[in-house]
Amino acid sequence: MNSNLKIPDNYSRSSALTSQSQACAACKYQRRKCAPGCPLAPYFPSERASEFMSAHKLFGVSNILKALKKVPPGARDAAMISIMFHAEARRADPVGGCYAVVESLVKQIEVYQAELDHVMREVYAFRALAAAQAEPRLVPGHVPRADVSVNNVGCQIKLEKQSSSMADEKQFYRTVETTPFDGKGAEACLVRLGENWKPAFAAHDVGLKIFTNT
Repeated sequence: MNSNLKIPDNYSRSSALTSQSQACAACKYQRRKCAPGCPLAPYFPSERASEFMSAHKLFGVSNILKALKKVPPGARDAAMISIMFHAEARRADPVGGCYAVVESLVKQIEVYQAELDHVMREVYAFRALAAAQAEPRLVPGHVPRADVSVNNVGCQIKLEKQSSSMADEKQFYRTVETTPFDGKGAEACLVRLGENWKPAFAAHDVGLKIFTNT
């Protein structure tokens, strides 16, 4: 927004009538006597000649008077403020006018909205991190039974108690089964670890194959 743009004050008819000792800017420009009921005197006192010239150059005195007659008395102050703001915007930026002011404000809103979105994303990330750090941590050698909810990844990890010491964790839980091997009556020692089976080595001299888990 142009820093030279002046937003007119909310002129009141009662306060403006105090300067009726001399002609208003509109009457002075037209070189005529300013009557007590001059409709433009409350908005263009003698000290606001530049604001009047901007409005006159853009709209013309006759058009301003016609607009005031069409507006209800209670809305005339707001209408004149709009006219003066429009005129000042056009004076400050002859090409853009009020559109340039609105466009500048929209861009500022977009910048501030993007900054707010970035800050909110960081807030959510720190909240998720704090929630994850607040969960109980696993101690080596002891895995307690618990339902751990990890909010930042949206999943739940269910931990089953398996052992209470490092020695127990290193033990293989094996289920040994014997089945016929190669149809020769030899017995195969099958070591089952979970659901996966992998041959580690073959003991051909005894006709056995040992299977271990990875």
